[in-house]
Amino acid sequence: MEVLLVEIPSQIVKFIQLALKQIDNEVITLTTTIDGLLDTLYFQTYKLVFFLEQLYPKFMPIIAKLPIEKRREMAFVLFVERGKSLDPLQAFIKHVDAVINIEEVSALGQYIESILEHHQQLYKGFYQVYQAIVIR
Repeated sequence: MEVLLVEIPSQIVKFIQLALKQIDNEVITLTTTIDGLLDTLYFQTYKLVFFLEQLYPKFMPIIAKLPIEKRREMAFVLFVERGKSLDPLQAFIKHVDAVINIEEVSALGQYIESILEHHQQLYKGFYQVYQAIVIR
């Protein structure tokens, strides 16, 4: 599984790596800056993309430039300073797959599988329709 960390501080990276190792021993974690984000995402697909709330104003316009089929392959996880982790309404409002309260980052291992499962279920129909259209 390939994971992208966008300007994530090292103290949070430790928790992300620990959480990912609980579900997949072959995790490739890459980092990028907000300035290199579009190129990074355009030429590579990541299973999970983590970013901080402070980057949100710059992050979302970049994501909007991606083709929709590329965007739907990735689960975007936003670390927030306020709010409840895995709050579906907050994730919907922010146009991401999941929000995690930064104070709960040590519990990330408990959330990763449900984030991935939710993402797969949410876009299952999209993938089926997209594959049917592309095959024709």
